[in-house]
Amino acid sequence: MENLALACQRCNLHKGPNLSGVDPVTGELVQLFHPRRDRWAEHFRFEGVRLEGLTTTGRATVDVLAMNDARRLELRSELASGGELS
Repeated sequence: MENLALACQRCNLHKGPNLSGVDPVTGELVQLFHPRRDRWAEHFRFEGVRLEGLTTTGRATVDVLAMNDARRLELRSELASGGELS
């Protein structure tokens, strides 16, 4: 149980067995964000409904998990218009 972390099905499917990914800016192979060791605010921020990676780890994670695909942006827009995102 101590190894479990909450994640949406879409993130789980995109992550698969990957522990690392390529930073699209530097081309560097880096570890993906680890929800128990890393602090979210150090690696990510929202620009409107888009999630922006602030670090090599953040950018690689956003890319590997497809965190800004069309469906996710649409869902975040709907949540934001309903006041559920701030």
